[in-house]
Amino acid sequence: MAGPTARRPPPRATDHLPLTHRITAAAATFEYDRPTLGRPQPPMNISLESPDQPDVIALIADLDAYQDALYPPESRHALDLASLKRDNVRFFVARDGEGRAVGCCAVVLGPDHGEIKRMYVRPECRGQGIAGGLLRAVEAASAEARCPRLMLETGPYQPEALGLYATFGYARRGPYAGYRDDPLSVFMEKSLA
Repeated sequence: MAGPTARRPPPRATDHLPLTHRITAAAATFEYDRPTLGRPQPPMNISLESPDQPDVIALIADLDAYQDALYPPESRHALDLASLKRDNVRFFVARDGEGRAVGCCAVVLGPDHGEIKRMYVRPECRGQGIAGGLLRAVEAASAEARCPRLMLETGPYQPEALGLYATFGYARRGPYAGYRDDPLSVFMEKSLA
């Protein structure tokens, strides 16, 4: 037990988050509290991983098929596997208690903002707080990288996603970073500073 003269470590960018919502590059694992909704929840782990794994590639293929059914190709702005493996990308995977990939989300870190990409949770796993956990992980990693704000592009046919982002404090904004104004695009941002 530390005495009154013990020195505290310097504050980190994630110190404003509850202890269970912190991520560090060394640990690269994110554990979070999920809503129970009156029923027990299976264990869940969210961690930084390579997107170049068979089960994650299959998860991304499911995301692509889901979006293909909602939007035409010219209104889809997905990153390919090679882009997700770049040094400035942090790619998170949510795994259930049996180790199955059930969700993913990436952030592309730039000099003045980060962009959230490839957010997806398998339909049968929704409503368990996984998307919120992924978003918290991306926000914590972005804050740790001293990213001042996050932006994203999503679509109007995904009301659950729009609700999630609004709940987390993201506000609508106009197009950014080369995106064009498109009735099938919704742009949002959140300051992390």
